[in-house]
Amino acid sequence: MLLPQAIDRIHRAFPTVLSCFGSTDVDASQSTLPFFHAYVGRLRKLVSLPEQFATHERHLHDLLLTISRNSVRPEECDVDASQELSDLFFAYRRELSTLLKGVVRVHPTLAQDFVSTNFSSALVCCDSVPWRHREVAFWLLYTLGEGLPDLLLRAKDGVFQQLMVALLSCTPSLLSHCAIQTLFMEIVVRYYRYFLANEKYLSTALTRFLDERGLRNPVDNVRARACYLLLRFVKHTAKAASSDSGRFDVVRSLIDFLSCLRTESSQVRVGVGCVSPVMASCSRGC
Repeated sequence: MLLPQAIDRIHRAFPTVLSCFGSTDVDASQSTLPFFHAYVGRLRKLVSLPEQFATHERHLHDLLLTISRNSVRPEECDVDASQELSDLFFAYRRELSTLLKGVVRVHPTLAQDFVSTNFSSALVCCDSVPWRHREVAFWLLYTLGEGLPDLLLRAKDGVFQQLMVALLSCTPSLLSHCAIQTLFMEIVVRYYRYFLANEKYLSTALTRFLDERGLRNPVDNVRARACYLLLRFVKHTAKAASSDSGRFDVVRSLIDFLSCLRTESSQVRVGVGCVSPVMASCSRGC
């Protein structure tokens, strides 16, 4: 247990260290990570002491806010950025992901409310929110699921379940950038168990892979990733959807897609190579 003097010093130092963490200088920001990992680790011992734990909630909220801000891609790190620059940013974001999951495990209610608010704002204000900030809302959702215990992930009408419903309702304008389109599909595949427990959304999820945000995407890399992720998703859920009549519509859409590809020779290798196994899996599930 932390001594009162130590707790007081942490409260005094926290704003200063948090300010360094929020610096645009990545080296300065990274230098604070050991402090925050240790801080979150210590808070686990206070969870059973509600009164003491409550005094840290403001700090945790501010930490979540700074993590989300630091996770926004810098302008120079667009999809066309150099591999070295992209690697540096995503390495840093992986460290942020580890810290975020630690906060989720310590205070899941606070983390769920924070992510839900961010995601709802992205949905409502999609036309005015830059794509880099919208992409972070999806990244927060993905990381939240990795930190939550199974009980909260599977809770009927729980926050995460509601977020998945909201995810499936995303309009094309919200998913207009290829980075968001890819992350959307990654979330669907990562949390396929949600669809095993809620089969009524399975066909909806599958069809999201078939339009211009997935297999019909004009960007080669996104289209290839969509093929790979669709194959994984179908393998995970084929048996669950064996009685779903919507699966036949998916197969028909895939057939139409392949027919179009045969007239576009530059795309046949990417399309047929990935989609044919998907069709086989779909047929076995039907």
